[in-house]
Amino acid sequence: MNQKTYTKDELVTLIDKIGYDSGGEIEVTGCNGGESFSVMIAQTEWYDTPVCFVGGYGNPVAAIVRDKVAEKLPGVLDDYFDRGSAFTVEPF
Repeated sequence: MNQKTYTKDELVTLIDKIGYDSGGEIEVTGCNGGESFSVMIAQTEWYDTPVCFVGGYGNPVAAIVRDKVAEKLPGVLDDYFDRGSAFTVEPF
């Protein structure tokens, strides 16, 4: 099966859309230091505020307020992944 790959901009658009549609969790895999690397991205509510959490698997977790995902997620992804990395997504 051929898995779709995403650029950072496509991934941000996908995550922004997922949050508005249904929330949930996905595993995002890209490269860090040239090696395959994964984090979880979860769309949920925290103290009645819609939030996007990024991280996990022993990595620090970043929280982005739901209406700032398109603005802040690209920088957060740069903290975890190599710039120019291609990404794959798995539902969790």
